[in-house]
Amino acid sequence: MVFVTDTFTDANGTSVVSHTGELGASWTRQTGYEYDAVIQNGRLAGYLATATAGYASGVPGSPDYSVSADLYVVSDTSGRLSGVTGRASTSAFTFYLARYLRGSGWQLFKYVGGTFTQLGSSVAQPLTLGATYRMELRMSGNVISLYVDGQLLITQIDSAISAAGRAGYRLTGTPTTGYHLDNLRAETPQSGAEYAETVADTAVMVTVLEDMAARAESLLTLCQAADSAQDAVARALVEDLATAASSAAFSADVMQAVDSLRDAARSSQDVAAFAVRAESLLTVLQAAASAYDARLGVQMEEVFAAAQVSASETDVQTVRETLLSLARSGAAVADMGAFIDQVRDRAAGAAGVSDAVLSALVAVYGAHVRSGAVAPRLFSHEARPRRFVSEVPPC
Repeated sequence: MVFVTDTFTDANGTSVVSHTGELGASWTRQTGYEYDAVIQNGRLAGYLATATAGYASGVPGSPDYSVSADLYVVSDTSGRLSGVTGRASTSAFTFYLARYLRGSGWQLFKYVGGTFTQLGSSVAQPLTLGATYRMELRMSGNVISLYVDGQLLITQIDSAISAAGRAGYRLTGTPTTGYHLDNLRAETPQSGAEYAETVADTAVMVTVLEDMAARAESLLTLCQAADSAQDAVARALVEDLATAASSAAFSADVMQAVDSLRDAARSSQDVAAFAVRAESLLTVLQAAASAYDARLGVQMEEVFAAAQVSASETDVQTVRETLLSLARSGAAVADMGAFIDQVRDRAAGAAGVSDAVLSALVAVYGAHVRSGAVAPRLFSHEARPRRFVSEVPPC
């Protein structure tokens, strides 16, 4: 749940404490600092080259949340730094900080009562003038992490600051130098149910797109055969594809390919004439299935990360393949969410995810499936497209 957003849209020179962002973004200077940051060209900039820090008014629902912002490189000036803060105290010089420091790279720090300590090692990376980098500070229990452009760079275990505090920033520089911030956002992580819903939806979409691709491949075979006896069958398959597509939230490129094929099938053209459109649809569907498959892998890693588990690639892949297998079985789709919740619950108390744990998860999941507990959000079992390659009459 997002509780702070600020695009820093305001007149140049506006002090951040006189500015109000889009959500939960009235700003207060952090204890221990003398100056406030200012708005410059729709971004947050330093003032007088002196370090400044502040926190937003948005109140997180728990200490577990993330703070992210775009870091824009105005100049590569020695000693300049910029970062986002979390669990910032409203009465003390205390917070976690994810930052970039010119000459050192990406860093993770804790400030406790004005005493600062680096967490982990710096990760060097030269920045490009005029480029933007998305930095994110994630705090989950005692796991404190720094991500840049979606990639985990630093993660450390630290329990020095446990109160939720506020989200904020810390930077140096001036309105014309250093690293400015934009699009600051703070949000609490998805709940177990929300993670379950998201991952289950993705797994279902992978299998649905695979089914659609199988239909398109069968149709293409008919079209390329140019057998007039199969004309009615081919046109019926096109209508079946269009009906199946209308029941899912497919991307625009998929729907355009489906519509183009359907329009051709409803015209007076013979089947062979729209083979190229069937081939185009097949290509688009295969690409979409691959994209959702990759997304599922990323989401599985996020599930384990949310459970504070350092899962091996094998563990992630095993759960992912189990999900896809269950989704493809049809009846198992009815309770994907329960399976993901079980993954998180079991993984949260383990140092890793062993084969024994995975077996237990599958066993629990099977019990949920037999009970028919939860309906999926995207499709009901009856509404899912059928895999029908074997249903196509031979050409």
